[in-house]
Amino acid sequence: MDGILLINKPEGITSFDVCYKIKKKLKVKKTGHGGTLDPFATGLLVVGVNKATRILNFFSDSPKIYTGRIILGEKRDSYDVTGNILESIDIADFSITENEILKIRDEFLGTISQQPPIFSALKHKGKPLYKYARKGIKVEKEPRKVFIEKFDIINIEFPAIDFRIKCSKGTYIRSIANDFGEKLGTFGYLHSLKREAIGEFTVDKAVEMESVTAKDIIPFENSLNIVKFFVNEKYKKLLENGQNIPFEYIKSLPENVTEKNVYVLCENIIAIGYLDINDKIVKINIVYKKPLQ
Repeated sequence: MDGILLINKPEGITSFDVCYKIKKKLKVKKTGHGGTLDPFATGLLVVGVNKATRILNFFSDSPKIYTGRIILGEKRDSYDVTGNILESIDIADFSITENEILKIRDEFLGTISQQPPIFSALKHKGKPLYKYARKGIKVEKEPRKVFIEKFDIINIEFPAIDFRIKCSKGTYIRSIANDFGEKLGTFGYLHSLKREAIGEFTVDKAVEMESVTAKDIIPFENSLNIVKFFVNEKYKKLLENGQNIPFEYIKSLPENVTEKNVYVLCENIIAIGYLDINDKIVKINIVYKKPLQ
């Protein structure tokens, strides 16, 4: 069993624990996930099974879509509902129009600089930041560039603002909630979060953790939504050894190829490679030998 699972992660459990429970339930050797969800967050978690854990970086690097709720009027140390309240403001008389909110929203679109939360898994001297934060040691990392493709305000009912966001790898939605509140002239924290999509995969195709079976595993060769090329059989050994594949060894290579990552297949050998258009080769990154039936 080598492939991926699309899991609808429930609230109150870590992404690591989801992987551990699935590993035990399906009796597989190895599991991993393609992008952490905090314990309070729900939604799509891509879990790699056995050799498919080697392709999880493709999911980590993919754009993500989230829906969630920001609550105004409170500042929390973790920027989310699990944190301690540091400051609060009575917003009963808080006055701001929808147009003003949308104007602030527009400031988050495109490439922005974001300060990671002190309660995060980012490392400092080999230790996650949250371990320092729990001891009262504040370690701030340098702001990072992230890309916000879409940021829709779904509903406004003070103190709550519901949103939908499409963003790049490395985006902290908790930081957006905190910064959004500050730009509005108050405080804000992330009350709830659900991951709706990772790349082409959506949560409506996910299965519940408790009901998952081996039949839900998407095979290695179908785990990524990328183009498949086939290599002539006489060059199978090159592919099996992970050597670069010249374009002329590929059957029916389309003209004007623009894809970057592709599957390259030959009989029971499945590889993932990167198209180098200039050198007219496929640079092989991962080789998987599918068991013969």
